[in-house]
Amino acid sequence: MYLLLSPLTWVWLALLLWAAGHHWRRRWLRRMAMALGLLAAATMTPLVANALVGAIEQRADAGPEDHCERADALVVLSAGLGRTPRNASDHGSLSDISLARLFELIERPPNAGMPLIISGGGPHPIPEAQLLATLLELLDPRFEPTLENRSRTTWESALEVAKMLPPPRHIALASSALHLPRARLAFEAAGFSVCRRPLDRRHVAVGGIGAVTPQTSSLRKTEAAMHELVGEAYYRFRARYRKEET
Repeated sequence: MYLLLSPLTWVWLALLLWAAGHHWRRRWLRRMAMALGLLAAATMTPLVANALVGAIEQRADAGPEDHCERADALVVLSAGLGRTPRNASDHGSLSDISLARLFELIERPPNAGMPLIISGGGPHPIPEAQLLATLLELLDPRFEPTLENRSRTTWESALEVAKMLPPPRHIALASSALHLPRARLAFEAAGFSVCRRPLDRRHVAVGGIGAVTPQTSSLRKTEAAMHELVGEAYYRFRARYRKEET
């Protein structure tokens, strides 16, 4: 599914459509191929990529109704690993996004006395939450996090945290601004009232000729934005289905 959301896949599809249109002499196939190729090229530019990211990140901002200062706990979500860790101290295996969330948490710690939960298991023998917690305690001994290390997805994180903090509870939820709208859906579906605490913003203002030049960094942003949009639509469906069941 992730491959289908990449503009690079759209380029290959455009080439296949062009070849098919040329072989069968179908002008409409060649026009479709050209349109798909132009769309793919556009989404790999900083202008379009940052527009997509910015539109999602705007919805991550906390509103006046969130009341973060009254949250029962701060829940921080992990963001995967770059490779399989060798041991619980192999902090170099943490992904760039996981590290960015952690460093921003240290810069903006929770209110004194607010419990901190780090959530994330992942597919590796050593849970992501454990790696984040050991690095956090190494960098700042003031933190004493509680770990949720069984989940493999954001949806599972919400369900596992609900076992630790039975809803209804008001939590502050910290994740990358790009990921937070989807994460909020999952935790609200699990019965929580959520205060949004966005971290690791990826949107940047762009201008000049470079804004319309395809770049690999923009490709990654667009892939991440498409992943969140499709994932959010799926979570909305699951949340509605879960509500009907209850």
